[in-house]
Amino acid sequence: MHELGWQPAGVGLFVPGRRDDALVTEVRQVVTRLDGLRDPVVRRCSPMTSLALLDADPIEVVVDGSALERPYTDEKAAFLLGDRLRELLVALAVTLRPLYASVVLEAPFLSPKDLLVTPEPDLFLDAWFDLTRLHSGIAQAYHGAHVEQVNGGLYVSTRAPFNPDRFDEPLATSLERARRAMSQVVAHG
Repeated sequence: MHELGWQPAGVGLFVPGRRDDALVTEVRQVVTRLDGLRDPVVRRCSPMTSLALLDADPIEVVVDGSALERPYTDEKAAFLLGDRLRELLVALAVTLRPLYASVVLEAPFLSPKDLLVTPEPDLFLDAWFDLTRLHSGIAQAYHGAHVEQVNGGLYVSTRAPFNPDRFDEPLATSLERARRAMSQVVAHG
């Protein structure tokens, strides 16, 4: 259970060099423009490690993600929420050009320095990567998964609620893909 009283789900993003209040305001503007999410909370992510204090502040948009708990009690509601989160992730990526952004379920969104110390490959099961700053080998890591080019970046998805094809694969396969992508993000950060 989340400190806000519900099961968290949302979108996180990391914009290198940005640790200002204006970034939080810009994220809120995108969330407001899109609408469609019930009671979204926009906030800075707390650094998980002292090393992460050297990073910019990641930002996350969190909503009640109870519909995404497996097994789904209402698959239609889970996919609707998944579609909304994917739409928000892509809109934030296009507008703010983060290094990476991802769908976040039950876990905090981490900066590259946090990932260096506390690896969380599931952060990259459903994510967007800026291919102008990261190696295009990320696309190869997700070959066979749901992959789409979005505004100079790459949106990848391995979980059915977060892609229009409803592509879903075993978690072990998804985590292996995500580990390869994570290593590139950590190397860049």
